[in-house]
This record gives sequence, structure tokens and C-alpha cells, in this order.
Amino acid sequence: MTARGFSEVTCGSRESAARNGGGLRTRGAARRRAFVTLALTGLSTACYSYVPARPEGLSVGTQTQIRLTLDGTRDLTGSLGPEVRVVRGVVERSSTDSVIVRVIELQQIDGQTTSSTGTVVAIARQHMADMDRRISSPLKSAVAVALVVGAIVIVYAAARPKGSQGETRPPGGGPPAAIVPQ
Repeated sequence: MTARGFSEVTCGSRESAARNGGGLRTRGAARRRAFVTLALTGLSTACYSYVPARPEGLSVGTQTQIRLTLDGTRDLTGSLGPEVRVVRGVVERSSTDSVIVRVIELQQIDGQTTSSTGTVVAIARQHMADMDRRISSPLKSAVAVALVVGAIVIVYAAARPKGSQGETRPPGGGPPAAIVPQ
């Protein structure tokens, strides 16, 4: 609450300090946390795409995506579950007639995806409608990082207190709320 000729200075209260582990929280601390969170998100962002591949061209450890034929969906129900259309995983072994994959994710005919616990399955060539290998996409990654950096700038600008560019506060956030004459 303010009175004529006075302004309210709020840096926190003893109750909020007790709730927050003893230290008074400041807007600067909140901005720094938001900045660090968004920066780490940006640095961990990578985009991928899939390019066509042949079973014999895949090396062990390559991430792959295999779209099954309808016969493959039916014949692999015992290993993968019902109505699985796409298998994403890591190549354990490959040859001209089959691929052995450690499954990461399954996509059903209706588009629903399910994470896997690492089931290993052999998929015969006649059960594959097509096969792709996963590669990183530098352009998509650069665009994603640019968007995250833009978001960081916007959050930082929005969180900045208005009219306090020259104010400094002592470490710990300063004294509790007080009415100060203007």
C-alpha cells in the first residue's frame, strides 16, 4: 500500500525467506533461473530427419525406422504387439535379408506411439515396406536454437523490472518491505 509521496519497496518478507530456504528471493534470481533453463534447453535441442537406407547398408548402432508391410504387422504381432506399423530402434545386426533391431519406440496403425524397454526383434526384408536411417539435421537444429535464444531474450526483457535500471540492491535482497519517502 502506498501513501501520497511514498513508494513501496518490496524485497521479500521473513515468512517468504523461511519458506524459500532462508534466503530472500529477488527478481534477478528468477530471471537467472529462467535464463539458465532456457539456455540449457537450447543447447540440448537437436533435430533429426530420416533418409532412405537398405538393410545391408546399416552398421551396428545406427538408429533406424522401419515401416512394416501389412503382413509384417500381422506376423510380428507376437514380438511387437498388435497393429504395429513403424518400428524405431538401434541396429544390432543387419544383412541383405533381415535386420535385428533393439526397439526404442513403436508406432501403431492409428498413429499412437509407445516407448519400448529395449526388446530385440528380427525383421525379415519381406516384412519391410521401407527403411530409413536417422541423421542429424543441422539446419533444423540451428532454427530450433535460434527460436530458443529468441525466447530467452523475450523472457529476460519481460522479467526485467520497469524503471529500476539504475537501482542496486545489497546481497540477500535487502531489507523487508518498507515505506520510503520520495
